[in-house]
Amino acid sequence: PSELHTDASDFAIGGVLMQDEHPIAFEIRKLNETERKYTVQEKEMTAVIHCLRI
Repeated sequence: PSELHTDASDFAIGGVLMQDEHPIAFEIRKLNETERKYTVQEKEMTAVIHCLRI
């Protein structure tokens, strides 16, 4: 089974793709000026969407 773990801060979002409890891919990027104004929930969802797209 695969799992996607994501997180967001005030300045960046990131995620790790896990398979059988082992990390297989990492992603991180800075938030742009508009995204920095998002609510915590919007930042977390931005991280999920971004990581699913790559």
